[in-house]
Amino acid sequence: MKKTLIILLAACLVLPLSACGAKEKVTTIQNTEEIQMNKIDWQKNVNDLPIVEFSGYTESPGFIAHSMSQLKQANKAVVKGTVYNLVKMDSPHNRAYTKVIFHIDEVISGDKSLQDKTINLAMHGGVTTSNSWYFNKNQTREANHDIMVQYKESPPPQIGAQMIIGINPTDKKAPTEYVKALKKNHFDFNKTYDIGMPLFNTWIKNPDAKKYILNNPEADKKLADDSAMKQGMDKLTAELNKQFNNKGQNQTR
Repeated sequence: MKKTLIILLAACLVLPLSACGAKEKVTTIQNTEEIQMNKIDWQKNVNDLPIVEFSGYTESPGFIAHSMSQLKQANKAVVKGTVYNLVKMDSPHNRAYTKVIFHIDEVISGDKSLQDKTINLAMHGGVTTSNSWYFNKNQTREANHDIMVQYKESPPPQIGAQMIIGINPTDKKAPTEYVKALKKNHFDFNKTYDIGMPLFNTWIKNPDAKKYILNNPEADKKLADDSAMKQGMDKLTAELNKQFNNKGQNQTR
């Protein structure tokens, strides 16, 4: 009888542990599948849209961190995470924003309560209409239609991409067109954050990439007159890859 009870007790202890492990594995698979579905849905909506490239990104005031200590000091948190989904926004005239649903995989510094949280970001570029984008500008007469606006200095992230960014809570009282756009699109300000200096302090690793790079193809050109800043940015990018890129140790720049 004692042997029977011991065997039953052991079974009761083992089964919950196995079930728990299976549940965690399923959750990971579901998240991966959901990201793939989000990617398919987004591509269906944007693949056939005409692309309008725009240079002259002017809405990025702030301090450019070019060392790890500066990056940490300039932001409430520095995080590594995954772009879970992209959502079209109703943007103001002459602007284009995209809502980025971003899962925080690791808090590098700052507010540790953000670990494993999903937050909202608004990044420049995205789907808008030709009438809205060219409002009060010289525009050829054509039927209003959807377009995809891409800022040369800030390409849109891919769904499934990983990013390293500094973030700060969005000030919902700020009297800016940006904040008005967030309110119009019903952003939850309890989980909405701004990227600290998005032009020069956003590092991205798209799904097919092997390392993090600055999400600004124009960065070298913009920093050409400041060799110390450029060297600092190159060093910081290499440091982030060494510490936080799973495949980064064997990659060359």
